[in-house]
Amino acid sequence: MAKTEQVNVRIEPEIKAAAEAVFEQLGMTPSQAITMFYRQVSFHRGLPFEVRIPNEETIEAMRELEEGKDLRRYNSFHAYRQELGLDFIGNSVYSVYAKLQQVTRQAP
Repeated sequence: MAKTEQVNVRIEPEIKAAAEAVFEQLGMTPSQAITMFYRQVSFHRGLPFEVRIPNEETIEAMRELEEGKDLRRYNSFHAYRQELGLDFIGNSVYSVYAKLQQVTRQAP
């Protein structure tokens, strides 16, 4: 079938550039990617991915992250695990899970 319809959209330049870099890595044009998206919407009879409105707790967490509030940095994943007390060998999945719950409850 010949392509006869045109879609015009306005999008932030940064988003466009980032998406087109991905398309290039995949070996496809923006037109092919948009066509694929439209086909998936048609096939799924809706968006081909889950879209949800974040709850207040999530919104607050995103706000804190953007502000850098209580943000901690680690030189490595190993250092992060050490701080949580999880950097030990031979523990069962259950004991690691229990330790994570304990640490999470102590978080401010």
